[in-house]
Amino acid sequence: MDPDELRKAIYDVLKNEPNLIEILKNLPSNALELLDIIKDNKGKIKRETLQEKFGKSYPTFRKYFNMVYSYGLIYSIDNYWIITPSEILKTLESFVQEEEETMRLDDFLKMYLLKEHLREICARFDLPISGKKEELIDRIMKANKPPEEILGTLSLSSLKEIAEQMGLIKSGKKDEVIARILEHISVAKIKEYYVTEERKVSEEKEKKPRSKIDEIWTDIYSEIEQNFKMIISKKDKERDLERQLYQYLYSKYGDKIKYELRTKAGRIDLAFDDVIGIELKYKPRKPTLQRLIQQVDEYREDFKRIIVVLAVDPANMRTVNAYKDKLEARGDTKVVIKYV
Repeated sequence: MDPDELRKAIYDVLKNEPNLIEILKNLPSNALELLDIIKDNKGKIKRETLQEKFGKSYPTFRKYFNMVYSYGLIYSIDNYWIITPSEILKTLESFVQEEEETMRLDDFLKMYLLKEHLREICARFDLPISGKKEELIDRIMKANKPPEEILGTLSLSSLKEIAEQMGLIKSGKKDEVIARILEHISVAKIKEYYVTEERKVSEEKEKKPRSKIDEIWTDIYSEIEQNFKMIISKKDKERDLERQLYQYLYSKYGDKIKYELRTKAGRIDLAFDDVIGIELKYKPRKPTLQRLIQQVDEYREDFKRIIVVLAVDPANMRTVNAYKDKLEARGDTKVVIKYV
């Protein structure tokens, strides 16, 4: 099939509005932001203008550009003009953005700053530099300093590391990098999208009630995300965390939770009643995450729903987020991220 035939086949699928809305709902916010920019330019924009308005580093732009391109939501003419077909544009008009929220300062510090950055800030404010990351953040917050003053205590090299972690352009003078970071957290790049109320009513009529499996899947996911506390041991950390998670879930769900269940694809760490598989990884790097994609794909033969628990180093979040999007793209897998 040549590119034109493939594009036509994709558009034929996307003309079906429920299919398109389902794809949009599962896209990460950065991908939706790109589509939002194209929509605001009436479906046609120069590639360099799109990248400039997106305002993030080229690798980040390329990642999400390729994502929406792979879904057939945009196409390129001579790698110059970027166009969204009119059929898709009509649906995008009703897939609107909620009011933007400002990122909380403590969330920003936890998500994007390493422990060494926090110590650097504490030292400049004459605060103790010992303790866990949460304790350092608590001291900084209690110092009650404005965000620009907090960032101003960091060296240019530290600021560039943070900008890169956030997917922002990291070049420029210290004041320029600080301004870029502040714009990101104050203009709210944390975006939520929803379908217009009129369309929601129409969708609700057709929507089937959520299955019992989905209710349990969501419940287990919430338990792990909100309440499960990890205790890191000195040896065999991943295995020990698997046991901790098993003991925690067993206390909630009893003998429906199985430990190290054998499947057609091999051993899975935990399972609920043979219908929900749970896999845990400790500080996974890119090769492990690549294998995990294949693992989860194989687990789908045995389980209707899957939960992946990633115990991660915040410094590796850029890579982790990319694979989180891939894991959750099919809609049958939820990913819990725990910082360690």
